Amino acid sequence: MKKIIIYSFALIFLLFTLGSGITIYHLFTTTGDLNDLIGMHEIADIPKELNLNVQKIKAYLYSSPDEFAANLDTIIELNNRIDQTVRQCHSCHHVAKVESEIEETEAMIAAFQERLSFFITTVSGGDWRNEQQNAVAVLAYKIDTKVEEMDGRVTNRIQRRTKMVKEQMDRAFALLAATLVATFIIALFVARYLTVKVTSPIEQLLGEVNKIRDGEHGQRIDYVGANEFSELIKTFNEMSRTIALREQRIEASLARLNNLSHVTLPLHTAHSFVNILQHVGLCIDNLIEVEQKGMMLVDTEQNRFVLHLSTADSASLEAHTIIIPLREVVEVFRAGQRKSILLNGAQDGGWPFGEQSSAVQFRNLLLVWLVVKNELVGALLAINKQGSDFSNEDRNVFEILANNIAVALENYELYKRLQKQMDELQQTQRQLFEAEKLTAIGTLAGGVAHDFNNILCGMIGHLAMLKKKSDPDSKSYQTIDLVEKAGFRAAGLIKQLLAFSRQEIVEMHPVDLNRSVQHIISILEKTFSKLITINLDLSANLPMVVGDDNQLEQVVMNLCVNSRDALLNGGTIFIKTEVVRLEDSMIAQYSWVRPGKFVKLSVIDTGHGINNTVLSRIFEPFFTTKEFGQGTGLGLAIVYGIVKSHKGFCMVDSIEGEGTTFCVYLPIADQLIRENPLAVVEWNSWTGTILIVDDEHFVSTMLAEYLGDLGCVTYVAHNGEEAIRLFNEKKDEIDIVILDINMPIMDGTSAFDTMKKIKPDVKVIVSSGYSSDGRAQKIMDGGAKYFIQKPYTIEAIAQTIFQVIAEENVTPPGPLLP
Repeated sequence: MKKIIIYSFALIFLLFTLGSGITIYHLFTTTGDLNDLIGMHEIADIPKELNLNVQKIKAYLYSSPDEFAANLDTIIELNNRIDQTVRQCHSCHHVAKVESEIEETEAMIAAFQERLSFFITTVSGGDWRNEQQNAVAVLAYKIDTKVEEMDGRVTNRIQRRTKMVKEQMDRAFALLAATLVATFIIALFVARYLTVKVTSPIEQLLGEVNKIRDGEHGQRIDYVGANEFSELIKTFNEMSRTIALREQRIEASLARLNNLSHVTLPLHTAHSFVNILQHVGLCIDNLIEVEQKGMMLVDTEQNRFVLHLSTADSASLEAHTIIIPLREVVEVFRAGQRKSILLNGAQDGGWPFGEQSSAVQFRNLLLVWLVVKNELVGALLAINKQGSDFSNEDRNVFEILANNIAVALENYELYKRLQKQMDELQQTQRQLFEAEKLTAIGTLAGGVAHDFNNILCGMIGHLAMLKKKSDPDSKSYQTIDLVEKAGFRAAGLIKQLLAFSRQEIVEMHPVDLNRSVQHIISILEKTFSKLITINLDLSANLPMVVGDDNQLEQVVMNLCVNSRDALLNGGTIFIKTEVVRLEDSMIAQYSWVRPGKFVKLSVIDTGHGINNTVLSRIFEPFFTTKEFGQGTGLGLAIVYGIVKSHKGFCMVDSIEGEGTTFCVYLPIADQLIRENPLAVVEWNSWTGTILIVDDEHFVSTMLAEYLGDLGCVTYVAHNGEEAIRLFNEKKDEIDIVILDINMPIMDGTSAFDTMKKIKPDVKVIVSSGYSSDGRAQKIMDGGAKYFIQKPYTIEAIAQTIFQVIAEENVTPPGPLLP
């Protein structure tokens, strides 16, 4: 095409140059002729000027002598001009014929001038002058005639030459016009030809480019020729093919990425490790066809990596596992600078982690690391790609998949921690709810116990006095004894209620829990079925706990009995003691517990377990799953109450079909409590005055009668206000005050405070069946001597009064209350 364009323009240039050259040649020729023509015109003007000068001289010939003389200078000037004209004519180049005529005319002019000279010099007139005048006129006539002939010939010649020059100019203009027209026509033809040759493939190329722009990739142009356009079309076809292939790869990559995005969605919602393994296997299968796939995960507890691998028999990642030492994997990870591993044959290397397992037979391998927060957690493996080697695109897709899996693993760990926290929160909420519910039930039970204790106290006391007045062999005595025993049974039940409600005031002292456990087990082994085995694992040198040994033995017994009831067909009960340290976070739900060291008592059975519904109510009083008449529902409630009164707490865990574990935590004693000996005093050696303060007439009447029988002087008050009035009147006389707490008008606490102000060393025995807000403890802390729990026997109240008397010279240790 370049040659065609060059040839076309060369042809146009040649044609234009040829026409222009010919035209210029003619113009140059015409210009020469025009110069000659101008010269001829100039020559033609010489004869005319000669003729004009001769005629002017001729005209002066016939003037008067004076006039002639006056114009003589002019005549001489005209004559000089004739000489100049002759000389000018001689300067021109003429042909021989013309030159001959000029010489002839010059001779005639010379003769004319000679005659004129004679005529001028003739002064006188006469014939001579006339003859000279005529001669000059004749010669002037001849000169005119000769000049006119020459001028005619010159004019004719000029006309012919002018016509010839005009014709030459016309031919030159015609040739120039023809050249321009021919050049224009040829230029149009060349332009048309070049337009077709150039624009046609360009338009075709543009059309195909527009198709590619519209998404029709892979277009080709069929062009026949061997020029630059053929090379351009060839390059375009190759570019179009490359774009089509690239677009296909892009579409394939987008399809893989879309597929990757779709198949990885379930990963982010997987809440179990098994589900993650299943989804990872499905993801790999959807993205790349391989013979084996695997996922390696770190096991920090065992200091190793576990490779979960599919096999030829199973596509599941749970089919086979390979253990790889942690060190080997970390070394490969660091040596490769955290980059993925792509092995396509033996030339790229072998199995990267130590000795290759027989479960892995690979031709090629793609391994991408799983990294969470810059920490290596595992790797994703694809082994033996089907049909080809692994490509960089496979690596890129696998790395994206690995990132998704790493996020899924992190989400799984976060979900586990969140679930654990939620479970702990729900457990804390349940425990708090149960604690509040048990507290409410305990308060209710304590209130009921108070009323029962008052009734039982009076009843048991009166029955005891009736027994003293009856014959032991009489039928009435036996009836009274049966009723008294029933009263004691009712008192025992009330005591259990108070233990549950944690309102009992108990004597606290150091207790060896191991000894309490051994004592109870020695009793229970004789009563439990032979199918039940009791195994003890008691910690040596177990620290003491502060508490009531009877109540702690009650805890051990109730827990063991509960375990026995779960072992209907026999089994094992494990009892274990140990020392543990509890921090704030572990006891946050138990507001009454302080962090520190605790003695932990665990009672574990292999029974049928407890379902969650029953487990949430396990410490609720009167709640039982046993048939009517086989249980009171107070056993575990009493355990809960006793442990809490000892500043401890209980926990229970159970799995249906496997067994139940009860854990009791008791704080370790900070110091030992020393017991002081009591002085021995004979009852009959002391008689004194006792103020009985109780709002129950049934109780105060019984107590006053009994103490009166012992020789004591008694005063009775039925509320705190009445007691203060009596005490103020008889303060020097009253030795001991037996003080109830819950009374109308003024309670026992306010009465005690007032009595202390009246008589600071007043001796007070606190007597109550129930104290819901720690008022009994407050009185004991304020200086009361002893506390006696209703209902009590008359012997118990007498013994308590005896102890107060015996301590007059001995400082008592006092009760240690929870």
